[in-house]
Amino acid sequence: TVHRFSSLAISSLVLIATMKTCLLLLLISLLTTTQVLVVKAHPGAVAEGRATCGVEYSTFDTAYVIPDIAEAWYIRRVSTCESPVFWVKFEVATRSQQLYIAAISPEIDRFRDELQFHGILYGPGVTGADGNNNGLTAIPSNLPLEISVQNGLGGAGYMKPPDSLATCSFVDTNPVMKDFSNVIGGRCMEEFTFDDNYKNELMQGATVFNWWLYSFEHRSVEPGTYYLQTWLTSSNDSTQISQGKYELTLAPWVWYKYASQETLSQAQSQGTSCACANNELDYRERILQRLGGVDPTLFQAQLPGGGCGNSAGTGNGTPPSSLCYTIEEKAYRSEDSAIEWSGLWSLKANTIYEWSFFAYYQGLTNSTYDYPDPGMFIYVVESADIESVAARADSSLKAAVDLEPNAASTRADGATVSIGDEVQYILFTNTSIASNTTVLFQTTNTALDVSIAVFTQHVPSEFMAHALKNQANGEYVFPTSITLYTDDVTNKEEEDDDTTNGSKSAAMMLDGLSTVASTLLGLLAVAAMT
Repeated sequence: TVHRFSSLAISSLVLIATMKTCLLLLLISLLTTTQVLVVKAHPGAVAEGRATCGVEYSTFDTAYVIPDIAEAWYIRRVSTCESPVFWVKFEVATRSQQLYIAAISPEIDRFRDELQFHGILYGPGVTGADGNNNGLTAIPSNLPLEISVQNGLGGAGYMKPPDSLATCSFVDTNPVMKDFSNVIGGRCMEEFTFDDNYKNELMQGATVFNWWLYSFEHRSVEPGTYYLQTWLTSSNDSTQISQGKYELTLAPWVWYKYASQETLSQAQSQGTSCACANNELDYRERILQRLGGVDPTLFQAQLPGGGCGNSAGTGNGTPPSSLCYTIEEKAYRSEDSAIEWSGLWSLKANTIYEWSFFAYYQGLTNSTYDYPDPGMFIYVVESADIESVAARADSSLKAAVDLEPNAASTRADGATVSIGDEVQYILFTNTSIASNTTVLFQTTNTALDVSIAVFTQHVPSEFMAHALKNQANGEYVFPTSITLYTDDVTNKEEEDDDTTNGSKSAAMMLDGLSTVASTLLGLLAVAAMT
């Protein structure tokens, strides 16, 4: 009897141990699957999918700060001839910490096969010595003239571009990103489809493509402060800076959890006042029907492609200029001021200009369009100096907004805006009729060009109204200067967080897995008690 009891006890213990092992393996499998399914949820370091540009974050002492490099982040940059360099800063907590760095460029025809990504990683113990296996090499001696190697930031190593972009082998070493790389048309590309219930309605159900430029699983050397300096060059001349757009991913080698809301808010509070790329599709220049049918030639005028031509003393023609720059920010002009934006335009005499405002797609559920606001008060006056007319504009707009809509002349689609001491209200067209509204500026019939100062209740770029269009020749005319007015010029945090590339379905899946995990742990506890 004792012998039979011992055998039964042993069999029971073996069964319990087997159950524990199976349940543990199932739990690990579920969690591992979660890594892959929700990997595309890593958040944007700048809100609403926007990009930085210009002088912001263009030096090591003004670098964009990643608050937690142990989480996954993406951050976008518009690189221009005037401001080609982008700096990022982060703290590393442990020796040999995983540091995945990747770069992609949105599929835009004028940048096709034109761009090459470069970077220098700085930090304690970092080296580009031959033979190291950290993906870094010695810094080349023939860097573009615009690129200065910084001293006093620890060691430094150069991030060499891949030898070939016709294969995805440089991406496929990463267990996450290999699922988002494929050779398309002879070029390694990322194909990405947003969920139908994605938080940003503009992108719901949309499929986008990006060109892979760089991907490597680096490691830190010693704990401490690290800097990343990046730039773009011509694909066939690494000494020549080029204009373009790119997105950095900074993350561990594999990621399955993301920054808390507090950490995300800390990152996004740094913000951007870039004159370009005001939303996800503005950055991508794709699916423009969802932006009310914006003219695609607007982007070419704002950010021409091509090398900057002055690198390494080549003198290769006149470098292209860009209207993508950091907009000056100031505090509101007065208490309860109604002015959010002001700009100066230089216009030709006896010419008609169009100013178009666009409604945005409201998502798959509604499949409708709407403007961020139903209309906008403006004050326009002939002047080449904002400050000389700002006080009058401020008092006039404030009074008009307080009495809306009776204190201003209404300008609907096709109407001409008067250039004089008058507040006017642009009434956006009902979106059941059209998804955009165009008003006109008509300069006087003189031999002299004219400068106008424009003050607005809302920021025109929120409606993709970046520029005026010469009605006769179709050329875009951008403001010669712009000012944004905010409550606190040091606080750029967006209230609406539309950038976390997550979805309700992913959140629901995580909740479900959490429940499954709890159940499995409960079963383990029961098995143990048994």
